[in-house]
Amino acid sequence: MAYMYFAKVNVNDEIFNVYDDPKVLQTLLVKLMGCINNSTKIDLPKDKGIIKFITIEKDAGKMVVYGRLVKVFKDDIKVYDPKKDDVEDLPTDKLARSATFFFDVEREIVAFTTGQYFGYKQFCSFFELLINACMGKSAFKVFLLKDEELFKEKLKYFNKITKINVIMIPKNPGRSDFECMFANPEALSSTKARYYEQTFRADGKSEIGLSINNDYMDNTIDGVVNGYGDMTVEGIGVNAQKTRITSIADAPARMAIPNVEKNSIPAVVERGIEGIVKVLAKIVRRG
Repeated sequence: MAYMYFAKVNVNDEIFNVYDDPKVLQTLLVKLMGCINNSTKIDLPKDKGIIKFITIEKDAGKMVVYGRLVKVFKDDIKVYDPKKDDVEDLPTDKLARSATFFFDVEREIVAFTTGQYFGYKQFCSFFELLINACMGKSAFKVFLLKDEELFKEKLKYFNKITKINVIMIPKNPGRSDFECMFANPEALSSTKARYYEQTFRADGKSEIGLSINNDYMDNTIDGVVNGYGDMTVEGIGVNAQKTRITSIADAPARMAIPNVEKNSIPAVVERGIEGIVKVLAKIVRRG
């Protein structure tokens, strides 16, 4: 059994323009919809390969895009020739790994499947790089959606929390939600910052550690699971051992999909539509 994952595509560079005029959001999404293409490619640093979109299809009326994100390798790879009992170079310009995706641009959520050596963290990073390259600027940030119940269950593993690190961006587009997530949202607006990072630490002599059961952390966790950031929590587990969990590695939102369907574009489109509806329903229930 394979899995389908989900990520939130967030306006970042022009987020404060969106706050001032919500119509800017729709303009940016329409532009993004139009500019995603098969021709834009990015050379990864340290000769790690090339990433690009392939087999892209669009439905402008429904504001959806689907296809594959591929990484073409540049590694020095050799294959064994049993006839020669030796190794020889393998042309790497044809060696690739891919992920199949369905992007609901209007709802700002992308559903995708992954394969061996191409995980969900890589997909989010590559997808962000490519859509920004298509736009010609760093317009968007992409965060994996998380499973709220699973993440909160993992937090119960701690007997004492000693450190919490949070990276968040402003929500699209509600300033009221943003204010719930940060102690001083105007600081971001004034400094023109596009994301916020904060670390909380307990005193080394503290017996109880940090409290995660409060309104501030509840709102922050809501932001994290809804695709606006990531959280790392460290401390002492119930087994008295040092414990560390991260929202992206330990609690990704996912939906089971048969192995035979994970690389099928029609199947990913169909199941992606179904999965996004379920994801949005959960977000609505959380308020």
